[in-house]
Amino acid sequence: MASSRRILHLFVGSLIFWLVVMGSLYYLHYIRNVDEELGYFSADVKFDASRRQYYGIFLGDQKIGYKSETQYIRKNMKIFREDVTLKLNLAGMSREVFLQSVTGIDSTTLVTRYMDFTLDSGNHTYNFSAQVREDSLIIGVKKDVLSAMRKGFFPVNEHITMPVSLPYFLHNADTEALTMQIFDPVDFSRYLVHSVRKGPEIVTISGRTFRTVRYDLLYKDIESSLWLDSNGAVVKSTGIPIFGDILGSLTIEKAMDKNVFLLPLEVSYGNDRLKRLAVIPRQQISSPRDVTFLEVEFVGMRAANIDITTSNKKIISVNPLIMDIFNKPLTSGEYLMDEIKLASADTSLLGMSDYIQPYDARIRRTARTITTAVSDTLDMAHALNQWVFSGVRQEEGLDIVRSVDILRDMRGDCDERTKLFTALARSVGIPTQINTGLVYKDSAFRYHSWPSVFVGGVWHDLDPTFGQDNADATHISLVRGDFDKLIELLRIINSISLIIHSCR
Repeated sequence: MASSRRILHLFVGSLIFWLVVMGSLYYLHYIRNVDEELGYFSADVKFDASRRQYYGIFLGDQKIGYKSETQYIRKNMKIFREDVTLKLNLAGMSREVFLQSVTGIDSTTLVTRYMDFTLDSGNHTYNFSAQVREDSLIIGVKKDVLSAMRKGFFPVNEHITMPVSLPYFLHNADTEALTMQIFDPVDFSRYLVHSVRKGPEIVTISGRTFRTVRYDLLYKDIESSLWLDSNGAVVKSTGIPIFGDILGSLTIEKAMDKNVFLLPLEVSYGNDRLKRLAVIPRQQISSPRDVTFLEVEFVGMRAANIDITTSNKKIISVNPLIMDIFNKPLTSGEYLMDEIKLASADTSLLGMSDYIQPYDARIRRTARTITTAVSDTLDMAHALNQWVFSGVRQEEGLDIVRSVDILRDMRGDCDERTKLFTALARSVGIPTQINTGLVYKDSAFRYHSWPSVFVGGVWHDLDPTFGQDNADATHISLVRGDFDKLIELLRIINSISLIIHSCR
């Protein structure tokens, strides 16, 4: 009996020893290795969060979003992550826009080593990642799933960081005044933030009081303030710009209840700001609708910030960015072969979206009636363009969302005309995309939308708002695709400044 008991104990002890050894090997050779391969910013790695806080984002009295801020400690790095959700009006439709910012700061040197930023809206994604190496910021930019990663570098101060980690440096500063260099991945700019610690203040949010320290900030000629608690966490901030100051001055407050995640179902705010955009060049253009050639310089902007690969553009210089724009597509060069490959692979050019319904019976019936006596594809596009131009009554500020509703009401501005034309053209098999950018009108370059059709291996720009079968050369396309890509325009809109070198 005793012998059997000893055998049982020996077996149980051996089993426990085997499980411990196998568990250790599994951790060392599988879990740990996988953890290393995933890298600092993988969403699959489960960190121990040291702090997470939620905030509401307000424009005046209107809540337009919320965000969370999280801090992690992993190995020798402090990880700061910010997730922002905004509800904006893009081309007449309420859209949620998601932004995620992550920085990794060396715990010993307090130097930012890694940066990562992602922007999502509908089907559109923009990702920026970077590493700081001494005096250089090595970057990679990917604008969508299909495009390749673009790489480059900026000369920077080695202590550069992103806005998400600025409160950490303010809280740990030894002096009352501090100047930091910030890289903003939203508008791709470097700038200095000058801060002054003003002293303790009591902040009240939803009836609850917080003991804080106030910091006044100045950057890009914008004044703002931050209130941090004793742990360095943000309690409140005012005057904070997102997408430059296109959305106006925002207030961010610590959330007190679960309502932080509640947003209005529909919003009307946002699009009118774009339509009031005016970029005034140093030279005026007479008879802009007759311009067939324009040489223009983008001041303070990089080629990576805008869509420069259209059939009617020719890059003259990258730094500074200078390009020639024509009112007709160029028909030579290696670019054409690349464009044919991309257009052939892009099924969205004939597809539907929230705005465009080419498969709707009313859209198809109308398009076939307009083009029934035309056989040439480009002539079909011209017929549809003139029909929209003459049939849609000009009326600004409507923001009618869907092409089928525009067909019913037959009124609207450039957005509505472009949506209707795109649906009609796609319904008869013409690959069509939407341009958003600037056009010269009323002594300035203003926000505008117009379509392009892919015929004969090149893109042809038309404008159903002006009735142009060949859009004049003052049409400067900044982003191309569906209206989801309007979010890209918000990233760069405050940086646009133009010099006209030649116009005829």
